[in-house]
Amino acid sequence: TSPEEDQEQDLDKSDIAETCKPDCTKKSDIIDTNILHQNVMIDDDNLIDKKPSTSAAVMPVPIDADRYNMNHKHRGKCIIFNHEEIDGFPKREGSTTDVKRLQKSFGRLGFDIEIHNDLSHLEIIDKIKKVSQYDYTDNDCLCIIMLTHGLQNDMIWAKDAAYRSDKIWKPFTADKCPTLAGKPKLFFFQVKQLTFFSSLAFKLF
Repeated sequence: TSPEEDQEQDLDKSDIAETCKPDCTKKSDIIDTNILHQNVMIDDDNLIDKKPSTSAAVMPVPIDADRYNMNHKHRGKCIIFNHEEIDGFPKREGSTTDVKRLQKSFGRLGFDIEIHNDLSHLEIIDKIKKVSQYDYTDNDCLCIIMLTHGLQNDMIWAKDAAYRSDKIWKPFTADKCPTLAGKPKLFFFQVKQLTFFSSLAFKLF
């Protein structure tokens, strides 16, 4: 069978594994504001760790290759950030069901899965920093999934605050995470955009 057919079979709900293997081997300026509209964007580039890695990136495939090398020892990590409870908002019904389905699907694909529920902004940034510092030499790829609410201007919600979504992927560029250079880095954002802010007070990071 072709790789495409194999992947379709792996994702078939009737053939999804019931369990997944856990991974066992391997401050910022704060602005408090009352928001009366949604056209607010805080420049928080200073919150991203811009310091490049001291290790040189080694490409696992030629730069002009038409496919990735997916034959490393491990498939890779799948990090799921699930936000069911967000301060000041109704519960995100159904999010737990989504997590279970993602866990089964990516487990069947061979990923080592981590699930983090209702983390604060600082907890998310700390976790992303740690994940970006892993050694991915023996991994095919990395997948990060965010389940949450969102705003316009690419802002998404942690449990306690809204922040820029690029803070999730910027730490994984080749200069900061060289062992992922030339490998797939998958970022999925399942976000319901909010459009009401009558007199809601919250923090932006």
